[in-house]
Formats: sequence, structure tokens, C-alpha cells
Amino acid sequence: DDVTHSGTWHAQLSGSKTWLIRPNAKAEDDWIHSPPDLAHVKGAERSEGGAGRAWRLRIHVEEGDLMVLNTRAWYHRTELQPSEWWSISLARDFHLPVAQIVCPVGVKKSEIVLDEDDIPDNIPTKSGGNCALVEVDEDDGETQIVLVAL
Repeated sequence: DDVTHSGTWHAQLSGSKTWLIRPNAKAEDDWIHSPPDLAHVKGAERSEGGAGRAWRLRIHVEEGDLMVLNTRAWYHRTELQPSEWWSISLARDFHLPVAQIVCPVGVKKSEIVLDEDDIPDNIPTKSGGNCALVEVDEDDGETQIVLVAL
């Protein structure tokens, strides 16, 4: 799917539903570093299928629960258990504002514009920004946030 929204919320109005979700490694823009490795997450399970089965999470929702999911970043499907009650849910896509950061004119692509300590709390933004906040690894093993020209 070509998902253009920020995610979807699902309100379970009656009955129950089970969600099976696993990270979408191709959704590079939705992960800070890389998709989570679910192999060591308590309760994670292997998907059915061949030898390269992916790890996934099984999430059970009941009446009154609200499930919020970035459907670009997570592959998902649902299962309904046999029941005499209907499973009814309401879903809605939502769009979060994406602030695009503005760098000074003449900055070269990939150049670090500001270090973490120099980044102001209110960074100027506008449509068509030309910078991004990026987490970088330092020589001492620590990480810091920097502003980088795109």
C-alpha cells in the first residue's frame, strides 16, 4: 500500500479483535535508526510460513480499547475469534503536521549546521524545508542530535 497518512486509530466498540503486527523494514523514513528487532521482545512470536519467518507481535484488544498504529511502519492484519457477539470497531486515518526545518542559504548538502547544544528550542520551519534533525554516533560511543543540510 502507498500510505500517505501518519497512522490510523482504531476504537474497539464491541467484542474483541487480535492484531498481528511486524515492522516494515522498507519504511525507512518511519524509523530513527532501523526497524525494531522483535526477536528478544517478550511475547513476540514467529510468523507462519517458510524458513525466513519474521517476528511479530500479537495484540488483543477488547471493547473500549483504542489501538493507534503507524500503518506505514508496521505490516498488520487482524483475526476475529469465534464468538456469539459482533466485533465492531471504528477506524480513522490521521495526519500529523510535519515541520520542515529551514537552514541558512548556501549550506552544502550533508553539512552539519548546528550541534545539539546550539539547536534552538524554536527552530524555524516552513513548507519545503532544507534541513533535518539527525542522531549521529560520536567517537566515544555516545550519540548526539545535530542539524544537517539536505
